[in-house]
Amino acid sequence: MTRYKIILLLLAGFLTSCFDDGDCRSTKTDYVHIDFRTIDTNQVDTVEIIGITIGQLDSVFYEKDTTSSIILPLDPNVNSMVLSFEFETEPHEMTLDYITTPQLITVDCGVELSYSGISTALHDFDSVVIRSSILDEQITSNIVIYQ
Repeated sequence: MTRYKIILLLLAGFLTSCFDDGDCRSTKTDYVHIDFRTIDTNQVDTVEIIGITIGQLDSVFYEKDTTSSIILPLDPNVNSMVLSFEFETEPHEMTLDYITTPQLITVDCGVELSYSGISTALHDFDSVVIRSSILDEQITSNIVIYQ
């Protein structure tokens, strides 16, 4: 009987240590991962970017860059953003729609934002595929742009 009590105490101590109030780690992110691929062969496509702008922001992302994938932040204050791509060859636009949901982790950790329901309402690329409609650090590709 005493052996079972000791095992239960050890098990209870182990389980409660996993849920420490100071443990505020999260895999949530506010960055959307976009890959470029060729429409003919589905191979990785390296694109020459002059710059990417997001909605009304003054910032230019990936200015004068050559890459096959990009990571862009989503605005938590809106549920839709227009991404303007200025490529070496021609300009493109894509509207991203998404849902932002606040979630309370713990009282000590506070609230984190969760992004889901990512979709492309409008775009002028050859094809756009949503691979994952949620944002998470463990997801390496949310959107694939084919051209």
